[in-house]
Amino acid sequence: MAGKIGVVTAICGRKDEHYDRVLSSIKPFADQVVVVCHEYFRVGLADMIAKKADEYGLDMFAIPVPMDFILTDGYAGLWNLGIDTIGTEWIMILASDEEVRNGGKVNEEISRLSGTSADGLYVNVLGDGYRIRLIRKASGIRYSGAIHEEMVLPNRSGQSEFAVEPTEIEVIHHRTRADRSIQSLLLLKSFFDPSCRGSCNEWWFTVHLPRLWRHIETDAARAAAVFVQPLADCIRIPLDWDYWRKMYDTWPFEAHQLFYERVWSQYNNQAYGDHQYAVARLKTITKPLTVLELGPWKGEFAAKVLDEVEHVERWYMAEICRSAVANGVRHPKIEWLELDSWPWNTRLPETNCVVAMHVLEHMKAHELSGVIKNCPTATDWIIEVPVGENENQDWTGYCGTHILEYGWPGVVRLFRTEGFELVDRDREKAHFKRQL
Repeated sequence: MAGKIGVVTAICGRKDEHYDRVLSSIKPFADQVVVVCHEYFRVGLADMIAKKADEYGLDMFAIPVPMDFILTDGYAGLWNLGIDTIGTEWIMILASDEEVRNGGKVNEEISRLSGTSADGLYVNVLGDGYRIRLIRKASGIRYSGAIHEEMVLPNRSGQSEFAVEPTEIEVIHHRTRADRSIQSLLLLKSFFDPSCRGSCNEWWFTVHLPRLWRHIETDAARAAAVFVQPLADCIRIPLDWDYWRKMYDTWPFEAHQLFYERVWSQYNNQAYGDHQYAVARLKTITKPLTVLELGPWKGEFAAKVLDEVEHVERWYMAEICRSAVANGVRHPKIEWLELDSWPWNTRLPETNCVVAMHVLEHMKAHELSGVIKNCPTATDWIIEVPVGENENQDWTGYCGTHILEYGWPGVVRLFRTEGFELVDRDREKAHFKRQL
């Protein structure tokens, strides 16, 4: 045996802070760490693991697994592989988005359990109740289930063989089950990406994908169905726009990117703003202009405006759809920006004007406020937003991705809160100017 206590963890994402959080929490007690990881997520993962092992002084190694493995064996297969590989007497099961609180107590619990017939220990997973997370390797415990896997106890064992006494050890989980369902579906990106589908055997779509989907929590599956709608027919999951709006905030940025890739592949003509209104308003701004356009899609709106407004020096296009960035309009004054995060969370170029035509209705109010704050040099906003005249906007029954909670009174109030005054409005279009 390599030692008394080992940790099996599965890396299912790209964020280094997850690794640091889990590793710092297990350093006080772990003699060995086995990291089961998806090849999809990181090229050079072995180098990163070696670096972290040195940083935290841990005996740690990685087991990369291919996509075929997760499709066939699911998350349970990852845990079982780690259990089979690790060389310690006792094993703690810990996801990469979890951390152990009071890890210094683990050795005390192991010493206590070693003199008993107990095969494991129930640990308080905050928000999820008591779960068996510390197990004796010789117990023969396995996992079953593609996504939300469950522990399978050996036939000879009953719960009486697991210690249930109160313990100070706690596990903090930083992601919901629905989040993990969405992340799991992102593993399938290569199988429903339009650029890859031609090379994929239809067997993947008719056998493997439905098999994996059946294991996903119902609510998360319905939400995820929206951004893989081209496959929804073969797995019999209906499109529900009202549910899409309800689940919007639970999806990672990558899921939204993927959704708009599917939109592009099926219908890349989108609603464009009234370019004549934008031209008229931009001409009221006499100084040389630099413009940031949010959600320009193919960029045809900007091309029309630039033909008529000569004092625009640079027009930046901030777009999350990669296909739109790759295939959009090219113009000497246009610079495309492929966002890798939400516009309220990423660095944007400094401009003196922001244009957002048929875009803001796809944001929540707090997100719109965040974008305004993230454009501190912009003195003018020219927008087109298809919302009503009521204070609040109800999108129930609308077949689309509009989520802004405000009607026009709320939009005007939000801009005023951020230091802007309404200087012109024509039905769904408006021009706001910062008050100096």
